Amino acid sequence: MAAAVLPAETYMLLVESSLDGEADPSPPAVLEGLMSAMFESGQVTFDCGPYRPQADWQNLQFREPLEIALQGGAHYLATIRVATSSLPAENGRPAAFALEARFQLWDPLDGALLGEGGLELDNRDREEELPYEALLLRAGELAAGELQRIAARR
Repeated sequence: MAAAVLPAETYMLLVESSLDGEADPSPPAVLEGLMSAMFESGQVTFDCGPYRPQADWQNLQFREPLEIALQGGAHYLATIRVATSSLPAENGRPAAFALEARFQLWDPLDGALLGEGGLELDNRDREEELPYEALLLRAGELAAGELQRIAARR
């Protein structure tokens, strides 16, 4: 319903994902969740594909991604960093995971930080119904909702 009322805006998405402190080979699940949720709400998204623009996640410096977002006509640059940790397996159950996601929404025109947030999820006691990839997908969906709330306050 909201998609019919609000005009579409364009978000460039930049995702970094780690598993137990190492680069995660599965960041597409987070990106897929973000893109799917944004699409469902009538928003337009794009990313850099296999190209990894230079970004300083520690200091939240995103000069190159902001330039790409501006050149691509994006209204926003959304930066999402997901850190996932393996939890000890219990009673012969499949592996469980806990994740923490931090995200920011930027204005590509002037590089201003418009807002930020975070979320924490795990699949403990739901390992079979919410395996690793599904957990990452859900994190992306939830982050998309939060990023859109930040944009709506603008």
